[in-house]
Amino acid sequence: MIYKWEFERVNGEVRLELASLTGSTSARLITAISQNIVKYRKEYDSLLEHHVNPSPLIVTLAMDQVSAEIFNSLRKAHFPPHRNFIAAHITLFHSLPGDEIDRISDDLAAAASGQRPFDVSTAGVQFLGNGVAIRLDAPILSSLHADLARHWHDWLTPQDRQPFRPHVTVQNKVAPETARRLAAQLEVLPRIAIQAEGLELWTYRGGPWDFVKKVDFAV
Repeated sequence: MIYKWEFERVNGEVRLELASLTGSTSARLITAISQNIVKYRKEYDSLLEHHVNPSPLIVTLAMDQVSAEIFNSLRKAHFPPHRNFIAAHITLFHSLPGDEIDRISDDLAAAASGQRPFDVSTAGVQFLGNGVAIRLDAPILSSLHADLARHWHDWLTPQDRQPFRPHVTVQNKVAPETARRLAAQLEVLPRIAIQAEGLELWTYRGGPWDFVKKVDFAV
């Protein structure tokens, strides 16, 4: 008796069973069928995992091009290249549920539509232990963050429930002595006036971020 693999989906689970093959089907064909089943099972599992647990979302502040170039040049100069997956950024929320992307997009659009562009300024250096960040003075941004945090309260991770301290990280994942040297150097950094232009939504991919959309503040 010659057999082949058959499969069916029962309550979301792929079940594999042996069934008899008649006629002139060869052992090589049986092997090919089996290999395809394994391949499609892996693809199905991957799609199912993505559907059940989609990648988390990140919300950042969109800044003007000149400010972004300044911070990106600092980050490029001082961030370990093999860990520098993304551009300099100002994070409002680190991990929002990916399966709520439509509602989150709508909430960001509503928040941006009622907010005019505003100024944010640098406010000194923050030593992170293994890196350095530039602190920001941003009362309007803090108020905007608080409104969104109240709206999304049930979704917030412990990290996003912490007090909001806006900053731009320009170095991380280095030895403490290296970070201390940079922190001392940046103490004389001139004040940078940042123009806040809108809000950005990203998907976290375990390192790199995928850009989803930008919503501009009302002009």
